[in-house]
Amino acid sequence: MKCEFIAKEVLPVVRALLARNLLKKGLTQQEIARLLGTSQPAISLYKRYLRGAKKEIVESQEVREWVNRVSSQLAKGADLESRQEELCSLCQKLMQTRDEAFHQKSSSSRA
Repeated sequence: MKCEFIAKEVLPVVRALLARNLLKKGLTQQEIARLLGTSQPAISLYKRYLRGAKKEIVESQEVREWVNRVSSQLAKGADLESRQEELCSLCQKLMQTRDEAFHQKSSSSRA
């Protein structure tokens, strides 16, 4: 269940934010697709906010900081694989935040 949340909810947002940052840095959609391990059409969808625009994840300060740091590193030639552990840690924090919000909502609806 956790991996499903990450695959469906978190990774598209992270890829979209990375793609948009890398576009601002002057990389082409094709270059970004190669760096992120996805297709150029997917990058086009991210660019136009048609994919990866989940508000609660996009607005997370922790996600934004990670994306800014990693997009700068990618633009300088780093690879995304070297950031895998950081991404897993970030996803775990997001899941914890989601679970806490769910439990708070459940508690308040019972009261």
